[in-house]
Amino acid sequence: MRLLFLALMLVVLAGCGPVSLLTDTQHDKTWCYTTGTTGVLIVDSTYGTRLAGGSSPVMWPRGFTGRWLGSEIEVLDPTGNVVAITGKKYSLPGGLFEPDPPLPGVSSVWLSCGDPHPVGP
Repeated sequence: MRLLFLALMLVVLAGCGPVSLLTDTQHDKTWCYTTGTTGVLIVDSTYGTRLAGGSSPVMWPRGFTGRWLGSEIEVLDPTGNVVAITGKKYSLPGGLFEPDPPLPGVSSVWLSCGDPHPVGP
């Protein structure tokens, strides 16, 4: 019984902690790609988030953070406002970017240069 309680507590505590999101350290928010994309934001075990069907993780603007919400990740802007939650569909301004130095396992990232906009219900 004690082991079951401990295991349950670990699951609950794991769902409350911060998430390491991939964030941009090379640019500021004074510029933006003129493109965008739409898709479902999903959890990426290495870089925090990615868009479903894409091979590139999302690189959020400097100052953005993440935290667990159950099995989903909430993305917060620098002021602490939740701007996205994995499992939902968003229009995400930005464009493909090849970080320098390259990141392990990816050739490019989706460089987000602004807040995502919810799409659909």
